[in-house]
Amino acid sequence: MANINLLSWNIEVFGPGKYGNSANSIGLVNLIAQVAVQQNSNMVVLMELMSSVAQQICYSVCEAIANATGNPWMYVQLQARPGGDRESYGMLWQTNANFAVLNNGAGQMNVGLSPLDFPCNFSDREGRRAALATFRTTDTNNNFTVSVYHAPPNARAIRGLEVLAKTPGLYTVDNAGAAQAVGMRLLGADYNLDVNIQPEYSWLTDPVPAAPPPAAAGQGAGTAPITAADTTLMNMSNAVARWGNDLAAWSNVATDYRALQLDNIFWAAAPGAVGGPVDLVAMIMNPASPVRVIAQSFVTLDAVTQGPAFPFAFSLPPPLNVNLSLGCCAWMLARYGVSDHLPVFTSAAI
Repeated sequence: MANINLLSWNIEVFGPGKYGNSANSIGLVNLIAQVAVQQNSNMVVLMELMSSVAQQICYSVCEAIANATGNPWMYVQLQARPGGDRESYGMLWQTNANFAVLNNGAGQMNVGLSPLDFPCNFSDREGRRAALATFRTTDTNNNFTVSVYHAPPNARAIRGLEVLAKTPGLYTVDNAGAAQAVGMRLLGADYNLDVNIQPEYSWLTDPVPAAPPPAAAGQGAGTAPITAADTTLMNMSNAVARWGNDLAAWSNVATDYRALQLDNIFWAAAPGAVGGPVDLVAMIMNPASPVRVIAQSFVTLDAVTQGPAFPFAFSLPPPLNVNLSLGCCAWMLARYGVSDHLPVFTSAAI
């Protein structure tokens, strides 16, 4: 039986300012890769990669994972709204795991954007689309599809979930020219909705109709959320309002620094799937963690500009190899040096 270990992560405006033009650009790539390694991931989907450097980011993260594990990886970078969006997705996977990407009858990989029209911030059209990749397990010969989607940050997010659920590629796939059913689907996304408000997710959680995809209210993608825990991190004003200006008074409990639940993985037909948010703050606080080793190599001073290497970097008291054990410092580095979102992970068997 094949195990699919999926890490889904919104890296928060991962563009030239964080990749290539930052004093910590190499450290950030290595940190992302090490989180994937620590979760034993064999597939990673990334959001908020700025299109100008998205391909370079995917290549660098793949190389970092391969160097850390000895396993070969490959990637596909897809612009979320071709010709009209600065954001791209990254879909990365281990090529010697017990699954392989399916090819269609034209010899092309079954990887691409949903053909449907998704909402943007201002209308129900021309927004970021979901990306999908369909694979087949090499030991059990089962098809599964992984998707990644970044919904608009307003009420149109619900419309985005409806369009996602109606995407045909979640249910059938062209395998070398023959239409086949998809036996499992894993939907990684920043949904921009609180998963605990269940009616907003009905298009994902309602049952699949006899002839998918769903087309009417009451029908859905037949999936379930992997986590109900918070996956975004509070900001500095939240922290100061909660604990005051004295860092010594701030919490050393990593989960205290979480805010809303927006990121998730929804899964279907994967009995026993487990997972949840990956607590990056706790990893950084732990001196024995390889993620901590990378984090404490970050610099707070940009040698070129003589300014902070990332927002609030000068609030972190040195030395980092000592003070990153404090919740306040680990959170500030994670929140402002890496991302305001926590990665979400699931392990599913097919």
